[in-house]
Amino acid sequence: MAINILVVDDAPTMRKIIIKTINISGDYAGSIYEAGNGIEALKVLEDKWVDLIITDINMPQMNGMELIKNLKSNPIFSRLPIIVVTSRGRKNLEQNEEWMLITEYLSKPFHPEQLRDIIFSIIGDEYAKERDNEKSEEGDF
Repeated sequence: MAINILVVDDAPTMRKIIIKTINISGDYAGSIYEAGNGIEALKVLEDKWVDLIITDINMPQMNGMELIKNLKSNPIFSRLPIIVVTSRGRKNLEQNEEWMLITEYLSKPFHPEQLRDIIFSIIGDEYAKERDNEKSEEGDF
């Protein structure tokens, strides 16, 4: 089972760090898409299906909270898991009504293992079952 992921951050370097973390964490990633802000993210979602979004909050044009609000008000994307990776403090974000729409939160800077663990907490059960099935099938030969 591969999942498609959209990484939204206005800093190309941070997007690369997140994508590298995803790639070294296992073989669960299908396609990984990138966007520099919420508007670009919505354009990606017009043509591509994703199973998970990892987004920053502080971005130009459309910030992460605006993106989250937009996605959660759309029936197609309302159940999409969203991980917020940001330098904004948790207490600050908890004051926004969109806070309740976030699946997980991770503060920058972060250790790659932290992001990996959060992703696995979201997709873990299904991924673990699929991985275990593949290992048992390999052992049959």
